[in-house]
Amino acid sequence: MRQLRRDTFTLLVLWLAATVAALQVRADEPAAPSADQASESDTFVAGDDISTHGDINGASVLAGGRIESGAHVHGNAILFGGDIRVTGEARESLYAVGGDIDIESRIGNDVRVAGGQVTIGPQADIAGDVTIAAGHIRIEGPVAGDIRLAGGQIRLDGPVGGNVRVRAGQLEIGPNARIAGRVQFETKEPPHIDSAAQVKGGMQAERRAWYSRWVGSRSNVGGPRWFALLVVGSIMILASPALGARFLEDLRKRTGATIGWGLISFIATPVALVLCAITIIGLPLALALLLAFLLLLLLGSASGMIALGQWGLARIAPAHASSAGFQILALLATLIVVSLLRHLPLIGWLVGFAVLVLGIGVLLLELSRRMHTDSKAAGA
Repeated sequence: MRQLRRDTFTLLVLWLAATVAALQVRADEPAAPSADQASESDTFVAGDDISTHGDINGASVLAGGRIESGAHVHGNAILFGGDIRVTGEARESLYAVGGDIDIESRIGNDVRVAGGQVTIGPQADIAGDVTIAAGHIRIEGPVAGDIRLAGGQIRLDGPVGGNVRVRAGQLEIGPNARIAGRVQFETKEPPHIDSAAQVKGGMQAERRAWYSRWVGSRSNVGGPRWFALLVVGSIMILASPALGARFLEDLRKRTGATIGWGLISFIATPVALVLCAITIIGLPLALALLLAFLLLLLLGSASGMIALGQWGLARIAPAHASSAGFQILALLATLIVVSLLRHLPLIGWLVGFAVLVLGIGVLLLELSRRMHTDSKAAGA
């Protein structure tokens, strides 16, 4: 439960970091914000090009186009950007989402990363576990704990103190691999293992479940997007168990506003993004809008699933509608049903679009309600 609360806090901070980026980045700003001096608390920086140096005594939260995290971070390092390079030590965990992520430093705890291409270079030293989801993954530095990888092409070529679990298209184990545990793998092609590599626990192929050929390829149940919605939705429920009830109330009593705000945000944000992107001076703002829009799609989809699950729970088991555990079970059931429906011709597309639009609508209404409550409290 403690780890779950920590992950809840981290994902919420990532959400806030992207919001900060959208609010703080201006077209007339200088190109490279930096944090060179020692910070007495958590550091939040947003911009186009970001570099940090020196000591940061708390957490470091960076959001931007290109990020170089060179500071000595005494807390968690939380990075959200296009190109990310980590050269400074993080005493606690590293969380990163980006396009190209390169880690070349010591991380005192776990590494949780999602991106297009992720590299843990030979200069890196990971003291905890590593979890990566990416198209291309390359690990050369030592990892003290377990490794869990999901991606297209994966190369593992360094010391590992624990077990390795891989789900990928291609897996390559290089000559410098020294794996103390076992390697469990599910790959489309047989893994390539160098003759000099050492896997003390042996290699173990995981058999696909009898339903995986149909469920995995047709419905995406258990896929990366499905799992992301389950995790994000569960975190939202745990952070605020009453959130689903408020979503459902907005759907029932403010249906027009929900649909209107959802459609306006879904259509207007990409248009604004394109208008900013066609002018050089608006590129930083366009980047911030893109990051915020991607987060809006993720959180909006999760919100729609939560609201739909709450509707079903209120009808089937109203006595348990306020329970966070039952709400998560309802979310799980909703994800499975919607994932199956999405593969029906036309109906599936309409269901997915409706859930997304309604989810964005109830999410924006909830944010507006909270901002209004905060402003009234500040005025009082």
